[in-house]
Amino acid sequence: GVHCAIGSAKGESAKNKLGGGDYVVTSTLASQCPPAVGRALGFSVADTILKGDDSSNNRNATKPVSFVTIGDGSVHNAHFLSAFNLARHARFRKKKCPVVFGVSDNGLSISYPTDGYADYLFSKHSTTQPAGALQSDL
Repeated sequence: GVHCAIGSAKGESAKNKLGGGDYVVTSTLASQCPPAVGRALGFSVADTILKGDDSSNNRNATKPVSFVTIGDGSVHNAHFLSAFNLARHARFRKKKCPVVFGVSDNGLSISYPTDGYADYLFSKHSTTQPAGALQSDL
């Protein structure tokens, strides 16, 4: 697969020179998670700034989302945990943070079985309930 694919100017937005490309980061490494959350928070900040600009009223109706993929072994990594925590904190502070963490759960990390921890972490039965907290931002 693609290790890191960032940005493109496609479709109607390219004709209007408004950008609007896809921002997708794919990696099995958790180090891609903090930039994905930063990008999502940046989308929110840019939206707030552009609301005061009359020329932004013609922007297309699509809303950007930052998407990052990791392997299930990466959910134990500090990069993922800090990014996930920041996204949840933004949600707690009522800030939009449109980020999607795509976790490929094959039950194996580099040197040990993950025993379904990724599923537990994101399940509705978890004490932290992270999945529902992030879904409502989209």
